[in-house]
Amino acid sequence: MVYVYINVFFSFCLSFASSSFYVPENGRPLRFQPPSLEFGTQPLGLPRAETIYIHNPSQELPVTLVSMFTSSRHFHMPSFHRRVIPPRGKASFKLVFLPTEEGIIENSLFINTSAHGVLSYQVLGLGVHRGSLKGVYRKDSVLIFPHIQSIKLSQTQEDSSNITILGLLLECSLPKSIYSQPQGSCFQSVEDNAARVEQGLNLQIRLSEHTERPADLDKLKPYVIEHILVLLVAPATGCCSANGELNIGICMLNSGGKKLYVKEMQLLSKVDSALEFSPVLLRTSATNFTQVATLACRAGSLPGQGRRCSSHISLLVLGNHTVNTFPGFHSTHRGLELSNLFQVRQRQKGADHVDLWLTNTLHFPLTVQDAILSPESQGLLKVVNFSGAVSVPQGGCWRILSLQLLNRSLPLNLLSTLSLTTGLCLALKLPLHFHSTLAKQGNVVFEAEGEYARPCPLRLSESGRVQWQRSLLPDSSSWMLDSRLASELCARWQIRKDQLPCRWPRLPAETSSPLDFGAVPVNESKVKLLTLKNPSSSVVYVEIRALSLYPAPLEALDLLTKWFNISPLSVNISTTEFTLLPAEHKEGEGVLRLLLQPWESREVAVVFTPSEHKPTTTILLIRNNLTVFDMVTVRGHGSKELLRVGGKLPGPGASLRFNVPQSTLMECRDGLRANKPLFAIRKSFKVENAGELPLTVTSMNINGYKCQGFGFEVMQCRSFSLDHNSSSEITIAFTPDFTSSWVIRDLTLVTSRGSLFPFTLNVTLPHHMLPLCAQVVPRPSWEETFWVVTLIFTCFSLAGVCLMAFHQAQYILSQFSCPTTRSVYNSALSRDNGPVNNITPNGTRFQSNICTLHQQFYMVNYQYKT
Repeated sequence: MVYVYINVFFSFCLSFASSSFYVPENGRPLRFQPPSLEFGTQPLGLPRAETIYIHNPSQELPVTLVSMFTSSRHFHMPSFHRRVIPPRGKASFKLVFLPTEEGIIENSLFINTSAHGVLSYQVLGLGVHRGSLKGVYRKDSVLIFPHIQSIKLSQTQEDSSNITILGLLLECSLPKSIYSQPQGSCFQSVEDNAARVEQGLNLQIRLSEHTERPADLDKLKPYVIEHILVLLVAPATGCCSANGELNIGICMLNSGGKKLYVKEMQLLSKVDSALEFSPVLLRTSATNFTQVATLACRAGSLPGQGRRCSSHISLLVLGNHTVNTFPGFHSTHRGLELSNLFQVRQRQKGADHVDLWLTNTLHFPLTVQDAILSPESQGLLKVVNFSGAVSVPQGGCWRILSLQLLNRSLPLNLLSTLSLTTGLCLALKLPLHFHSTLAKQGNVVFEAEGEYARPCPLRLSESGRVQWQRSLLPDSSSWMLDSRLASELCARWQIRKDQLPCRWPRLPAETSSPLDFGAVPVNESKVKLLTLKNPSSSVVYVEIRALSLYPAPLEALDLLTKWFNISPLSVNISTTEFTLLPAEHKEGEGVLRLLLQPWESREVAVVFTPSEHKPTTTILLIRNNLTVFDMVTVRGHGSKELLRVGGKLPGPGASLRFNVPQSTLMECRDGLRANKPLFAIRKSFKVENAGELPLTVTSMNINGYKCQGFGFEVMQCRSFSLDHNSSSEITIAFTPDFTSSWVIRDLTLVTSRGSLFPFTLNVTLPHHMLPLCAQVVPRPSWEETFWVVTLIFTCFSLAGVCLMAFHQAQYILSQFSCPTTRSVYNSALSRDNGPVNNITPNGTRFQSNICTLHQQFYMVNYQYKT
């Protein structure tokens, strides 16, 4: 009955609010859809989003939305950016409702416009308690809306379905309340924590869509911007989960109709927290958010734990000491394990402060009321950042106080005590051990480390040290001596190791991970520095060489496998790709000898020059007169640059196709020739760095021509860089001349290292459309002038040829004409023989023969002259 009454009152509020749903704008209203927003009943702690549409019915004036805000802690606005609603256009935005209390929640959404001031919009919701629901957060949670930095789309084909991959790169800044919590530094890198700079979280989310037909990539980006919403739900100050963890929930909403799978999620920020994720399908047309992942910082997880810093003054927390107990507090005969309770951490190498953290492993809360240093540390240390009692809940991890180094002079050895008084009459006495090195002036730093990291005072016997020194002489067989000395030292260690609260001394400063060179181009070199530190108070002689240069590499590898628990299968004992740079005490090829003073640190340059495209792992053998043998694993990967364009690797079969359907060429039927090209076919191709090396594409050539040629043009043709496993896009435009239905050209991408990646550009045009489209192809602007000049030149040439032919013909006719010769001959005959009537037929035949002889004579004479 009560529920019915609430619904009736709720409906009454809605009807009252809907009576005013527009604001006049010069006589034309701004219309809201819906007129007022009703979220209905919503469980407490469960976020829900609804979409609000604003219509601008004006036919002339645009409307600018400057900002939106609400004064209620139950309603939240995602990131809003200034936008303009064009005339007769509309805009949409989402509003999130997260009820934190039961009952009707009514509020106004204020919309600031440039022309009409602040408009109000009524929103209502009903918060109800539904018990334990999955995805329900605390009522005092903080909502964070990440910003989408970029959206990258790609398509693949699997079996008979097309798969579209949407890559979202998100960035957000966590509120200061998160970093102020004891575990908040888990969401901040060590460098930013030391510099006290707030770091934004970067997330990469990959969504996938399975369709029967290829998706239109141009429509997917607007779909993501409009319908996909990502939300981070963080606890308020001092609130953690039931198991003591500080968790940030990652939720997503898909308000559209596309079926999208959250395929992969990756945390790109270098923070000390874990991302718990499993693939999930986003519900379509949803209003409630779906939790897809959790960003967790556990109570026992401390950022920076396990990191080591090279130092000269060290603060050691001695563990396994007894504590003063009160009646009823049960502890072992060796006392409470202080090394499990306390951790000393340093924010920045070389800083004057170290922080003392307390992990409460007891079954009740623990309150630290006071902290007092023993008189031995007066003038050297000071307790800071401790103003009063600090309460640590059960299972919690809290920063209690900080210790400040006051004097950077070098005491030899100092054992002090830090006494912590608790509220349960429990006094924790924490032993602090200071020891110094023979550091150079001006290079003194302060470092915190645990007791387990202190090296044992282990060394060879005097006779063994003398024998080892002799093994440095030329032509001496060192394996037999090294094997015997190592066996003796190891036997002594096995007897005493359970009685020593310390570790086996090591010369490399970093032993937890190998010296990794990563990907290096073949036949190129990369140098990395290896730090060696003398952990003892005596002088140590060191000889470093690759395992392949040792007289007995297999035997040495077997011994190192037993000592340091390494896998011998991955070690290459014959490679010469790792070398040492020449130094002051380098003896022979590939062998480096050093003399380390007590507590001295030295850096050794190691060079990796791969000769093949493959990974290589080997060992740098460190012979010394302290532990006989030590080692450093070195590895690298000989790599080559590799590009993938349009999902295809370079080579003869890498064809980048341009399919031109007939529908795009229908303008050819008009038959009108334009002044500029009607058709410019553009297609974007994804360029992926498929290799292990970062590369820079410096130029793109088409059949030897930079950026453009033969109708193809690379748009925005400029150099760009690609990191490993990253991608970019290039757009290629093709302007056909319709002389052929099949156009093939070569596209070559050139990198800064000189690598060439050939691809084939393949364009197919409808064959029957070529004659029509060829008629409308615009001609060059100089073509008309060219034809006029060509026609004039041709006419003048023809006239000249005709004139020359006429003159030549006249000359020939004048030279070979017979009437002149005949007339001369007839006149001569008439003078000699009388009248012409007396000429006989024989005489006529005689004149004909004479004319023929004259013609032959003139012909011979003409040929002779010419």
